[in-house]
This record gives sequence, structure tokens and C-alpha cells, in this order.
Amino acid sequence: MLLKELSIEKLFEVVSKSLELRQSFDNYVWECEWDYISDKLEIMKTAVSNYEIGICNYNYIRVSDYADFVESARECEKMFGLSTKCEKLLSLCEKLRETNLFEYHAKRFAEMWFDEEIQSVVKWCEDMSYQLYCMNHSSDIDDYLLCWAENVDYYFDEDDGCAYEPARKVA
Repeated sequence: MLLKELSIEKLFEVVSKSLELRQSFDNYVWECEWDYISDKLEIMKTAVSNYEIGICNYNYIRVSDYADFVESARECEKMFGLSTKCEKLLSLCEKLRETNLFEYHAKRFAEMWFDEEIQSVVKWCEDMSYQLYCMNHSSDIDDYLLCWAENVDYYFDEDDGCAYEPARKVA
């Protein structure tokens, strides 16, 4: 039986018990979310000089131009939206653009933007991995598990309770 044919509870159980399946699922979640993160970073690229982002990493972002960062954040907001806290601070930065308070608030905004818009996604990915590792099922993971199962070729053998990837034919 294909993994995608299992109930969500059984699928969660099978994946959480297999290191290979957990790693495959972790990679799937990260790839999905990395697309979202990289789209945001692409908009911000002219204002950012360097960054490091990954699961179980020390993550950071370095801003090279705060005025450009604020403008790019507004563009990013149009595509992806912003948290309420970020929106308020972004609006304040825009109002203070020509004052000596701008850079202080823009630095605060850059830190908040990174925490709210990037780091929160990374933390969510880490939490999904942790839930599987600890066999702590919640509905947060269900959609990702179902999508992942649709895109893998693993079979579940009910007799021995294991999942197997079928052998690939060599062309």
C-alpha cells in the first residue's frame, strides 16, 4: 500500500518511527518553506549584504542600507503581508525617514522583520521536525504530511510494519 493511502494518524506513526522517512519529510518541509523565505530575501537583496539561514543554525541577516531595507520591506509587504507589529514599525520608519531617528527605528525594524518574517518560519520547520521525532502529533503537520506522501514512492508493508522505497529501474 502506498504511504498516501494511509490514514493521517498511521502515516504520522510510520514516518515518525523511520529515520529515513523523517529525514525525507524534514527535507520536504524545508524545501517548501525555503522557497517562501528565498522569495522574500530576493525582494530584500539590494538592502542586505549578508545572511545565514537554516534549520538548527545560528541565523542572521546583515543590512547594508536601512533606507533601501525599509523600501524593500514595503514591496515585500505587498506580496506577502506583514505581521501587525512589523507593519506598525515599518510605518513609523517611513514617517521618520528624514529625521535623525530613522536609523535607530530602521535597525529595530530590520531585527523585528527578520524575527517575525524569517526566523519564525525556520522555527516552525524545526518544530515540525521535533513533533515527528517526539511522536507528538498535532494537526499543524497534517497538510504537509499528506502533500509529502503524495510526492514519494514509498510503500507500507503491513505485515512487517515498515516502509520501503521501490527499486528504480536503470535505463
